[in-house]
This record gives sequence, structure tokens and C-alpha cells, in this order.
Amino acid sequence: MYVKFIGAGICFLLSLFNVLGAVRQIPVKTTLGNSSRPTVAQMKPPGTKLHWLSGGVFFAASIGLIAWAIWEYNSNIDLGIDSNEASIAPVVPPMSEAEIQTEQKLDEGLIRNMEQSEFKNLVPFRRPTADGSVPITPEQFKNALEDDIWSD
Repeated sequence: MYVKFIGAGICFLLSLFNVLGAVRQIPVKTTLGNSSRPTVAQMKPPGTKLHWLSGGVFFAASIGLIAWAIWEYNSNIDLGIDSNEASIAPVVPPMSEAEIQTEQKLDEGLIRNMEQSEFKNLVPFRRPTADGSVPITPEQFKNALEDDIWSD
């Protein structure tokens, strides 16, 4: 979230520099008409349109990043997540010892049944964590990718 705010600030500064580059005038020493005396005239630099375009793109990016960061901040407030915490622990419902032991026995039985089945690389069901992801080991993930269940 804070990285998005910093990125938005950088994009805004780049937008500002591009707009300043677009409106800047270059002094040119020249002679006007039939006069022999040199004079200084102001000239637009080449690439002015590109500066305006880049300034608009960077400004839009800064607005988008600010909106994204505010949305993420509000989502964290709605979920009750403190933005100062480095890691977010999954929310676990309170369970009695008997329920925990029963669940462990069911998981062990499921794993034994899966080892005996023809699809050995299928990942057993796990309860999703608070952020919605299902925790599996890297080995289980690799084996599930290598298993071709549609081969027959």
C-alpha cells in the first residue's frame, strides 16, 4: 500500500517535469527581417507534444496508483487488518481438542486413501486461510503439475 503511494508521488513528479518541459521556451539569437542587429526570440522546443502526452500518462498513472492504494487501505480496514503488522496470521475458528483430533484422523485417513489411489499426485483438501489461499507444500504443487490425469 505504501509502495503505491510512493509510486504515485514519483509519477506525479514525472508528470510535472514533462509539463514543465512542454511549456518551456528556448531563447534563440536571430535577426528579424532586414535588420542587421541580432535579437533574441523564444521558440518551442521539438517534442512538445510528446512532453504533453507523457505528462498526461504519468498523471493518470499517479491518480490510478492513489486510487488503488486507498482502495487497499479501506479493504484492510474493513477486514480489521492493522496496516502496521508485517505478517497477517490466518483466522482460525476456536475448536475443542476432540474436534482437532477428529480432523487430524480424517486428514490422515484421506492421505492414506490418496496414496493407495491411482492419482497419487492429487493435492488433499485443505481449509482456505483468511486470504482465501489453500496452503500446500512445494512438492505437492510440483507433483500435481506433473500428474497427467487426462492421459487415458
